Amino acid sequence: EKKEKAVEEKEKDIETQQKQKLEQEKDGEETGKKLEAEKAEIETRQQEIERREKELAEKEGALQGRQEAVEGKEKELEGKEQEMEDKAKGIESKAEDLAAKEKTAKAASEELQAKQKALDDKEKEVEENMKNLEAQLQEAERQRADLEKQLKESQAKAVHMEDKSNSGAHEAEAEAEAE
Repeated sequence: EKKEKAVEEKEKDIETQQKQKLEQEKDGEETGKKLEAEKAEIETRQQEIERREKELAEKEGALQGRQEAVEGKEKELEGKEQEMEDKAKGIESKAEDLAAKEKTAKAASEELQAKQKALDDKEKEVEENMKNLEAQLQEAERQRADLEKQLKESQAKAVHMEDKSNSGAHEAEAEAEAE
């Protein structure tokens, strides 16, 4: 009986040990499964992190590309702005040139107007002088006519006087002969 009890106890111990082993194996399997699940989860997280890092790198690349594009546009705009400033300066310069030319043209026009007025005044003066000369010429003609008349009258008197003196001389001769 003792042996039987000992065998029974030993069997019980063996069963208990087997149960414990089974439980340990189960626990080990569960722990293994848990570890594998955790490992899979870690790998999944790692992959997600890598995917996000890749996305971020792509976004950073896109942002850098956009930044470069913006900088390029800014430079282009600066170039256009400079070009516009240069054109504005050119237009300003041309406007100043035109203003100077306009001023010169105005001065020349005023000078021409002054010369024209001087010519008009001179023409009036010449016309006035011509009228005066015409009047003086008419006066000179009148005086000449008067002088010619006086000359004719003087000549006629002189002829008459000569005739008288000649006739007086003949008379004196005749008296002298008679004496």
